[in-house]
Amino acid sequence: MADPSDGSAGRMVAVAFDPTHERRAERGYFTVAVGRDYADVAPTSGTFEGSGPGVLSARKRLSVADTRRHPAAS
Repeated sequence: MADPSDGSAGRMVAVAFDPTHERRAERGYFTVAVGRDYADVAPTSGTFEGSGPGVLSARKRLSVADTRRHPAAS
């Protein structure tokens, strides 16, 4: 919630939350997906039809993102 005394009246801020550990996400966390709810970011979804068994695999790469806003290209 915005504190009007700090000049941020009317501004909303999203806060990352870890429901498993019942706490706010801190610097040790990293984002793996962004969505409105679980259906948007489910790690497995969809269907596959084919001969033989399938194999589910995943790869990850972690890096620091530049969050500064860049001017729009003209």
